[in-house]
Amino acid sequence: MNNMHKIAKEAFENASLYLSGASDAYRKGLTPVRISVNGVDYEAGHPKLKNAVRAVLGEPKPLSVEFANGKMQISNHKNTVIETESIQKISYMQIGLVRTIGILAALPHYYYELAIIISIKDNQYYFLNANYHVFDELKQLMKENNVSFEDPFVLTKMPDDPEKKYKYFETQFNDLAPAAGYPQQLNTVSGNKLKLGI
Repeated sequence: MNNMHKIAKEAFENASLYLSGASDAYRKGLTPVRISVNGVDYEAGHPKLKNAVRAVLGEPKPLSVEFANGKMQISNHKNTVIETESIQKISYMQIGLVRTIGILAALPHYYYELAIIISIKDNQYYFLNANYHVFDELKQLMKENNVSFEDPFVLTKMPDDPEKKYKYFETQFNDLAPAAGYPQQLNTVSGNKLKLGI
């Protein structure tokens, strides 16, 4: 834990469940993205349903981040590439956990998402994604490219079973969040209108 980078407080304070209009929101705070690694998409939930809900709320689709052919490409909601970086230029990637609160069966319930922080020179990229399978893929990709990979919540050992995974997240988060510098709960700038689980 001591050798891991501390993430800027602003990344958590400026977090958003939505894009909130700013095309470069991912440079300022944790922002939901769809991720694909070598042509495989990692998105949680039902895209058509979530897109319909976004339309009702007047929110744009999330950004897409594609890792393929030695590059990281970020595309906007119109599928236009807005940024390209070489994976080998990444100085480190850290994947942590953030916790938000939503409603399940009319009761408050914690949700966990992956916080994916990428550092390239002086630039920081802050991504949110709730598909836990992307963890192993990104970890392997960083290993193949000799990029430093940080796992402050020991997600390498997360169980496959959803119920056991949730309990593991609870334990790991409560034990490790303070030392990692992660807040107890992510309070997003656009509020928790609805938990979409992107």
